[in-house]
Amino acid sequence: MVQHVLETTGSLVESFLSLGFKADNIFITGKLYSNCRDTEQKFRELGITYIEGETRFKPGTFSESFGNSIKDRLWGSVADKLKEKAGKQKIIILDDGGYGVKYAPKEILKNHCIVGVEQTTSGLSAPDQDHNIDLPVIQVAASACKKLLEPHLIAKSILTITQRKIPQLGLSRQQKIGIIGFGDLGVGLYKYLIDSNYDVCVFDIESRKLQGMVPASKQADAAISLVRESDVVFGCTGCDISSEEWTTDLAGTKILISCSSSDIEFRTLLKRCSKYLTRMPDSPLDNLMIRVSPRLNFRFMRGGFPINFDGSAYCSIPAHEIQLTRALLLIGVIQANFLLDKATSKKLGKATDEILSYKNYYTLNAEWQHMIAQEWLTIPSIAEYYDNATKSKFNSIDSVAYHSGSNPSDRTLFYDFTASNFKTNEAYS
Repeated sequence: MVQHVLETTGSLVESFLSLGFKADNIFITGKLYSNCRDTEQKFRELGITYIEGETRFKPGTFSESFGNSIKDRLWGSVADKLKEKAGKQKIIILDDGGYGVKYAPKEILKNHCIVGVEQTTSGLSAPDQDHNIDLPVIQVAASACKKLLEPHLIAKSILTITQRKIPQLGLSRQQKIGIIGFGDLGVGLYKYLIDSNYDVCVFDIESRKLQGMVPASKQADAAISLVRESDVVFGCTGCDISSEEWTTDLAGTKILISCSSSDIEFRTLLKRCSKYLTRMPDSPLDNLMIRVSPRLNFRFMRGGFPINFDGSAYCSIPAHEIQLTRALLLIGVIQANFLLDKATSKKLGKATDEILSYKNYYTLNAEWQHMIAQEWLTIPSIAEYYDNATKSKFNSIDSVAYHSGSNPSDRTLFYDFTASNFKTNEAYS
């Protein structure tokens, strides 16, 4: 497993154990910037192998460092475990960001039966030329429930946590605040800061999003224009918004705050600025002040990592809101196990090779998504977040399949994965 190790991640793992997965066959690596230490310790107490990632790396290189940890530490531990077992083993990779699948060793891919389960859109993107995916992946990230029901709740929860931390930043009403990205999170942050009497300017690559909400005088025409006029910048895009020209075309002290994922929001700038460091920070999560020139300083809050995490149980999204995501991951893992059972069935003969050499993505089972959505949308405090148009997309299994990327008439190889036949399937260890 490659996951954010939050308090609610523990509940998901406990669900796996209750289904019959064995603790000593579970290997987990968390992400440095979001890990909850209490949950890490709980995993160890349960007999699960928890593997620490790298804690020393240059600013802006988290992805490379984390990838090396997955390749050497996580897969290294799995390889040692496989040496204790005879024959082909069934392996499920529950992934976040594509790291587990991307760095799966070719020897293990060749000798064992493996299925991936990916929860993020970035993890579904094509691997680079040095890492070829040679296994099927169940695309939780592309499921109708994940795309249509989750984003607003995630943004709302991140916003709540971020708002709680803003007073700790010591921002002044005299400072000019910039927001890059005007999705659910950016909109919510803008409203909060305006209501708190801050001077706020906004940029989004889709300028139409700002119309009717942000005065024309507070709309920037480019990211660098916004940074030039701001003292503090919140990045809310989920992609790299920085560029090397920031180091030559700006002046003053710029405080940069990420509200998205990993160190991606200011990654290019972090890499560029690392050459100006006089010494490495004690922790990658320390606030990082870098003097680029006598006229320009950058202060990366929390080292450029998201401000909404702090390693405590309280930085998790509330359990009653994140349970949708956890349910989708759970059925993704069950579907992967069902797929492995079919692939290793002697009754299928040559079909085994066809199933496990399917170098593509499988849609998360639409029937189970439909069942989850129907339950989810009956919760009054949850249902109020969605308009009727969104709710209508979950009225039928065919509609759910369509909005998950499947043609309604396309009854995939695993469409017979239903609640009824799952109950008779006992091979989940």
